[in-house]
Amino acid sequence: NDDNWRNLCFEEEFNNSSREFFQTNNNNSSQEFNTTTTTAPTLSPNSSIVTSTTTTCYSKVQRLIDWNTDILLGLLDSIHHDANNNNNNNSHNTNSHHHHNYNSHTANNTNNTNDLAEVRIQLRSYVSKIASRYRDNNAFHNFEHACHVALSASKLMRRITSIDDNDTTNTTTNRSSFRGGGRGGGSSSVTNNNDNETSSSSANVVSFSFGISSDTLLQFCVVLGALIHDVDHPGVPNTTLVAQENPLAIKYNNTSVAEHHSVDLALELLLSDSDEFGKVRSMIYGKNNNKKRKRRFRDLLIKVVLATDIMDKERQRLQRERWDRTFLTTTNTTSSSTNHSSSSNNRSTTNNTTNNNNGNSGSGSFHYSMQQDKALTVIEHLIQASDVAHTMQHWHIYIYWNERLFHEMYHAYIVQQQQQQQQQQRGSSPTTSNTNKNNVLQLRNPAEFWYQGEMGFFDHYIIPLAHKLKDCGVFGVSSDEYLQYALENRKEWEVKGKELVADMMRRAAAAAETVVVVDNNNDDEREEEEEQQ
Repeated sequence: NDDNWRNLCFEEEFNNSSREFFQTNNNNSSQEFNTTTTTAPTLSPNSSIVTSTTTTCYSKVQRLIDWNTDILLGLLDSIHHDANNNNNNNSHNTNSHHHHNYNSHTANNTNNTNDLAEVRIQLRSYVSKIASRYRDNNAFHNFEHACHVALSASKLMRRITSIDDNDTTNTTTNRSSFRGGGRGGGSSSVTNNNDNETSSSSANVVSFSFGISSDTLLQFCVVLGALIHDVDHPGVPNTTLVAQENPLAIKYNNTSVAEHHSVDLALELLLSDSDEFGKVRSMIYGKNNNKKRKRRFRDLLIKVVLATDIMDKERQRLQRERWDRTFLTTTNTTSSSTNHSSSSNNRSTTNNTTNNNNGNSGSGSFHYSMQQDKALTVIEHLIQASDVAHTMQHWHIYIYWNERLFHEMYHAYIVQQQQQQQQQQRGSSPTTSNTNKNNVLQLRNPAEFWYQGEMGFFDHYIIPLAHKLKDCGVFGVSSDEYLQYALENRKEWEVKGKELVADMMRRAAAAAETVVVVDNNNDDEREEEEEQQ
């Protein structure tokens, strides 16, 4: 499929940039971490996007904006098409759900190509404004990271909306596709609804995915949520914002502070009273401004973004309970085929999952049946895996993003140190919150805990998450790939991590024009502190 090929080419180009950066830094350990910014007529590209020239940097940002615009446009057109198709057919049968083909220039199955072109202009303007609201001085939580998460989420979503190649319960292996790469996305369609074999395959896709494959609004919210999930990220953890009694922490009641802020900014921009994005909103809600679909869009987008806060203990508790209630009680194996058989036995239930929505596919209330619980659980794990996808990809990609996060945390540490020095010079003592029991606000030099912290992160979060992707049974070979890379990266980090941390520290200190001496003694005490954290 040409569009899938374009998407793979984009992914390779995206990954090559990180590979080149990693190799450059290895060849020159004294090279300063690149934070060059660029001015542009309508966009302030992220300084953290590594490039040799400002022209290349600007061009890369524009390509990222175009790619995200096109994948979102394909999903918007699917939402619009499905709503019209269901209204015309007055049907609630998921077997009649359509998937659409796009090429790099034309979106088919639309009533008015000119209207779609106008939607694209508005959508691109929205994505550009989202990009400009990511902070330039964040080495990790920036627009490039958002694009990486969106790319990873779309890859996993394409797996969900496709029948597994190893599925032997169908006579054909039709590829019902989530919007891929290329202009407007790409898909391999199931179009002949009068053909019993094809209709059966389409029904199997819906069943296999717990209804996600026919829920175009949910698909749109996953990709959009990935793109906006760190908008205007402050570059410090939520715990720091809470300890500082930051206005945002007060506003959001100390709960998922950065995540609430990001989704609020994105929604405020999109849902403003102006007509700047009116056509985009019309594609989401329908021409009659469907209130139920409007409410569901907002609720789904918030759910997706808030799921990226993995430090919220209450949210994680609820997620674990939902997992135990849905997957742990229905499967005793990590085999995808076993999970597929389990879902196939519940097809009559699944067919109602996305159709109790007044005839509009993907626009009804999110009813918490078992199938809905499974769908929500899958989406939560999908977005969480996408947010840390670099840990489950090639080693050079993992190290690329790992160093960026190190630099961001080191920058926050240095800024705090400088602020405290200024306070002392003015004769004022630090606030009591700087020395609270838990040392929440007192940031530490990341070099002190980075090696052991990554080991614990792999053992207690990344690898278990990769196992759950496999246990969901809907991601096909991608879940095996993610798990394998996670295990390999953990093993290689154990061998090379200490040396890499020392190299990262030297580059970070050089970039900050600061010489920092790291105490390598008392390792046992430091590991004990990390376990407490």
